[in-house]
Amino acid sequence: MSKTIVSIGTTDYTRDKVIEALARLDGLDEATLNSWTDKQLGDRLHEELYGDDYDPMRAEAVFDVTPDLSRTARILRDARRRLETAMDAAEDSAIGAYALGTPETVIARELGVNRMTVRKWLGKL
Repeated sequence: MSKTIVSIGTTDYTRDKVIEALARLDGLDEATLNSWTDKQLGDRLHEELYGDDYDPMRAEAVFDVTPDLSRTARILRDARRRLETAMDAAEDSAIGAYALGTPETVIARELGVNRMTVRKWLGKL
């Protein structure tokens, strides 16, 4: 059995699985990929899958793993919770900045939200 050379999320992948995935992604033949070191394979896979962003759904698609709906639902629920917390913090910051005289347009631009969202937070809509 091959040893694990890449771990993505909570799943470990062997050298054979990584070579198979890279052959699909890059179109390189498996003989070429077999000549690479484990580190080269792992680095190339990481770059191909994520660039700078971690995306567990992309890894599942690349490795032909059937998505676990309950796991995906949990990831989505957690993301929504984080978004709600961030939006609450943004609203509080917007209200505070407006009270100090910062224009709505500046608040919207700095927070990366629509000006109408800022107006809603300020009770103007």
